[in-house]
Amino acid sequence: MRIREINQFIDHLKVLKKNRFYISEEFIDWYKSIFNKSESESIEVFDSNQKKIKKKIQEYINSCESKYILSEFSSSEFDDDTLTNSKYSAGKDEQNDIENKLLWRNNFYELLKKIDWREFELIGKLILSENHIENIKITKSQKDQGIDFYGYFELKSNATLPRFYNYFKFRIIGQVKYSEKNKGVDHQKVASFGTEINKLRKAKDKSYFVNLEDEFINSNWPILGIFITNSYYPNKAIDFANEYGIIYWDGEQISQDLATKENIDKLFDEVSKELTIDKLKELIKEIPK
Repeated sequence: MRIREINQFIDHLKVLKKNRFYISEEFIDWYKSIFNKSESESIEVFDSNQKKIKKKIQEYINSCESKYILSEFSSSEFDDDTLTNSKYSAGKDEQNDIENKLLWRNNFYELLKKIDWREFELIGKLILSENHIENIKITKSQKDQGIDFYGYFELKSNATLPRFYNYFKFRIIGQVKYSEKNKGVDHQKVASFGTEINKLRKAKDKSYFVNLEDEFINSNWPILGIFITNSYYPNKAIDFANEYGIIYWDGEQISQDLATKENIDKLFDEVSKELTIDKLKELIKEIPK
């Protein structure tokens, strides 16, 4: 069974409205319906691929945890065939909140596939603002040396940990990669960005980084690289990002960051009862270039 088909099955699991379900049962029903197979044929496919299927499901859950985003379901520590719907694992007061966060995150994720790369660069600026990165500037498209934006991040002083907090001052540089067909980020792009980060650490003037301000280049604050995409990072790209110390945010992460009440209110259409691409484009136009 191909990975693509397993990923389709995982997408099916994400939208199930059950508080608890069994992977085996859901797979057999799904496979029968999608591929027009008999029950015995579907059972045979599951039995021969169940380790691979369950492994991919667990990888998805683990990836959500590592990215600090919500997963639609969680696994049972007692039975590897059982999954629990995330909103039902919380208290009643939190169920609607979790359900809404997942809904709006997924809606934003779909909208991000419908804008162009120029609009996505501006969305990147909005994402940084949501994460309290200040004074963000977008570079000119020519001679930017792979740097699409730059800015500063500083934690406010904490009276109980004054020395430790003083070290949380960073220069932020970032690259934004938009994928029209939801292709993963090429690992060579990440490696190339890592090379530019190292060059900037050694830079003394603007002879190479002509789009950056002198004050930014000459600052003593350490440099932190952020790579943003509307798609995803294959394992090799993640390995390179970790090697260079680059923070990498994918489409699901930035969609969850965008799914704030303020942004939802701006994009929600009372007629269609959903977020609309036209209102997203209006929001993008409001972002200073």
